[in-house]
Amino acid sequence: MDLRTKLAQHVERSLLEGTRLDVFPSGVSGIRIGDEQPVVCSAGVERSALFDVASLTKVVATLPAVLLAIQAGKAGLHDPVIRWLPEFASRDDARREHVTLYHLLTHTSGLPAWRPFFVKLNGRGEYAAAICREPLIGAPGAQIVYSDPGFMLLGFILERIWDAELEQVISSHIIKPLGLSSTGYKPGRAGRHIAPTEKGNAFEKNMAYDYIEKLQNGELPAGAFAIGKADVESFGWREETICGTVHDCNAFYGLNGVSGHAGLFSDIDDLFRYMDIWRSGSGEFISEQLRSAAIRPRESSDTSSRGLGWECYGEHVFGHTGFTGTSLWHHTEYRLTCIALTNRVHPAARTGIQQWRGQLRESLLSSFTS
Repeated sequence: MDLRTKLAQHVERSLLEGTRLDVFPSGVSGIRIGDEQPVVCSAGVERSALFDVASLTKVVATLPAVLLAIQAGKAGLHDPVIRWLPEFASRDDARREHVTLYHLLTHTSGLPAWRPFFVKLNGRGEYAAAICREPLIGAPGAQIVYSDPGFMLLGFILERIWDAELEQVISSHIIKPLGLSSTGYKPGRAGRHIAPTEKGNAFEKNMAYDYIEKLQNGELPAGAFAIGKADVESFGWREETICGTVHDCNAFYGLNGVSGHAGLFSDIDDLFRYMDIWRSGSGEFISEQLRSAAIRPRESSDTSSRGLGWECYGEHVFGHTGFTGTSLWHHTEYRLTCIALTNRVHPAARTGIQQWRGQLRESLLSSFTS
């Protein structure tokens, strides 16, 4: 049995096992080695289905748009955020002046992981102002805290760098040049099967209640974004099954479906096409120098290692995941790309996806050494 066939069997078995164990109700998964055609299989959903890719937005849209701005000389990796958002500065915390694009990309800015801004705020102006007021939870560069607000800021910064709305920036500089015909924000339901996500937003509603408890217990910095129980109870939560609109609450309620941290929809063929720009020697779109800089581990903690945007899984593997059940990664030495799109939050968020992803990755990589 050749290697490609062996890998394809691993992918198919893994996908079927995921549905059997109820890790997710449906999914599309595939692999590609070098320049060979991808091998793709599906379970419970059409192969061509669109998925809400959630935080894959960070590396499929925001990251390359930032790198292209750097490549074009319009911005610098170590530009301070205040160059583009002067309101980010604070007379009470001089550390903010030292937060850079690099810190935002590596999740080392000192900004928190998440805030339920959507409960009270609406629109890019209100969001930018709130993030610029949000207290840092650590010094820039001191620790890795995976931060949605950090990538929201990158989205706002991209709008100022390119002097266009974020949706137009991503369309003009990423989606159209790469020929990504099925990728974009706010797809609606027109003419395509879209994998449904959660029935309502119960998961983030519970997160909001947990956040209030932390506020009340003094577990958050003084000045952290404030909401109360009445705000959550009176909020207009979605109750229907979410399909064709972004699952993430800050992206949907607060930012009209378009953000630097979430909001993108795509299918597996487009994502394989996109990942071509990250293969060694593919420097026509993003220069080899910037590509290598992005996928190299630059910041590490006990639990994660970060490049620019990407998470690094060991010496040769970089990738990213999305809360809805999506993931992609590439092994530089084996020239292997793996993409898995599932809707593990349908009809409610469930556990097991992290273990499933790890087992799939290990089974594929072991085929190269066995």
